[in-house]
Amino acid sequence: MEEEKKVQEFICDEDPNIEDSVAAKRIKALGEDQVNEHETKYHGKKIGRVENFWYQHRWHAGIIIFFTVVAVVAVLQLVTRVKPDASIIYAGPGTMLGSGYERFEAAVCELMEDYNGDGKKEISMADNTYLSPEQIAEKDKLGQFVDRSANQSAYERYRVEITSREYLFCMLDPALFREVKDNSGFLSLSEIFGEDIPAGAFEDYGIRLGDTDFYKEHKSEFFFIPADTILAVM
Repeated sequence: MEEEKKVQEFICDEDPNIEDSVAAKRIKALGEDQVNEHETKYHGKKIGRVENFWYQHRWHAGIIIFFTVVAVVAVLQLVTRVKPDASIIYAGPGTMLGSGYERFEAAVCELMEDYNGDGKKEISMADNTYLSPEQIAEKDKLGQFVDRSANQSAYERYRVEITSREYLFCMLDPALFREVKDNSGFLSLSEIFGEDIPAGAFEDYGIRLGDTDFYKEHKSEFFFIPADTILAVM
């Protein structure tokens, strides 16, 4: 009896008179019963191994490729990076605009030597536009707007840079110069020049930029820096 029942079930499954279920009709209507697992759903085109891998893992592969490119670019930048011959920090009311930096760098490189011996002259410079309270008061009298929030941010950025000791040469507004000098942050002029102190000496630790022959000869390149800016060495 059990064998006869199995035969009957088999016959029923194959009986064309038995109506398909709703799900079976949907599968046949979409043609999914004819789709090869190795073919695309829409074109019947066979998928290669690479295409199939990309389809299944495209997000993971995309992320890996992105970070690989970033890593390669970072390494290339480190390898090709030119070590600067001098590191300079400026902080004061002046603003470097447009080609000002290139003109300034060219003038400075004309004066200095190739200190690191790599055959190139290059400087690294941090430029911070900052107004002291007195300078802000003067702007207010003239009815000129001062973004105090941006000014404070510039001062905080300058403080981080000056305390990092990354910058050897300083070009500072007199008020900022005195802050560092009072904390013994600069070399004295006698330590640098001995007894041959140059003209424009300022409070034994700096030189007034406007009093130097270099400034007078390259005033057009230094147009954004006030003449009362103080040069000092850390």
